[in-house]
Amino acid sequence: MSTLLSAQSVGYDNSFGPLLAEITFSLKKGDRIGLIGHNGCGKAPY
Repeated sequence: MSTLLSAQSVGYDNSFGPLLAEITFSLKKGDRIGLIGHNGCGKAPY
């Protein structure tokens, strides 16, 4: 299958410090992803 989205060396910092560092991933047609966490833990920026 062809790649729909690819990201390399992604990072994210907030006022508390780094949340992600050097994340690399790719999504293909039919892939499913989810982001799970407590209310107010910073999921919205993603």
